[in-house]
Amino acid sequence: MPLDTRDALLSALDAGLFSQSRGAADAIRLGWQIKYHRGEVPSASLLRTYSVRLTRLRSRSSAHAAQLAQSVSELVEQLQFHPTGSVDFVQVQGNAEHMFDVFVHEDGSLLSCLRVVSQLDVSADRWRELWNEEA
Repeated sequence: MPLDTRDALLSALDAGLFSQSRGAADAIRLGWQIKYHRGEVPSASLLRTYSVRLTRLRSRSSAHAAQLAQSVSELVEQLQFHPTGSVDFVQVQGNAEHMFDVFVHEDGSLLSCLRVVSQLDVSADRWRELWNEEA
């Protein structure tokens, strides 16, 4: 993963190619922790999974779903340009309810940056609020 240093990751995110890139770069500058995951997941597998997720996100009406759908759409588009090879990801985590998942192709290309919230990290009420769900 050629983006395996803080400076390389920041440089790629600063290019601002994706809707959440700058937010992740700002978080890194604020001292958020960077965790590298070298899972080497096949691009084709991620494309299938995130295409299904994108359809589901587009059916939701919350602001959280809309911003996540935008980022997932960017990921799906990039995976279509990188149909072979594997993908690693980097998590940027700090003292907030959200974190950033940055997807990196084995050739070093930044594929997308998602701003995500884990259901494990928020209350049930907050989760319903994020997804615009009734109690």
